[in-house]
Amino acid sequence: MGSADAAWLHMDRPQNLMVINAVMWFDEQVDWTRFRAVLQERLVAPFPRFRQRVREPRLGVGAPQWEDDPAFDLDLHLHHVALPAPGDRAALQAFVADRMTVPLDRSRALWEYHLVDGYGEGCAAVARMHHSIADGIALARVLFSLTDAGPGAAGAGIAATPPASG
Repeated sequence: MGSADAAWLHMDRPQNLMVINAVMWFDEQVDWTRFRAVLQERLVAPFPRFRQRVREPRLGVGAPQWEDDPAFDLDLHLHHVALPAPGDRAALQAFVADRMTVPLDRSRALWEYHLVDGYGEGCAAVARMHHSIADGIALARVLFSLTDAGPGAAGAGIAATPPASG
């Protein structure tokens, strides 16, 4: 692990989590099976960091290392939940605010995804990834690689409609 990433890891505290949170929302429901498959194919398979956990040095001497998690289970990182009524922006904001206070499990790869049904007529996807995995710009690129370029896109990703300007 690089020194900058180790610094992000060691700055992480319950009252000051070093977790990047991102929300994408969709006008239609996203199929859970497809969602899971896209994350496996476009996040977990091509980027080893999403299958690795942190190993701290013995006796606290030296830098932490990334190691493959021999018990990696994608399903431990994915959560399918329903947004409480009325399923509006305030309800989604409350859900995200609640998740932002929860530390990631250090015994596993430092990320999780929530597919949130019931956001208006569609749903939302909430990504939480520790800053030690990569910086915000790199993680944004990774998140955008999960989507296809618009309604009816022919790829195997999650169709994303660009936000309206204004």
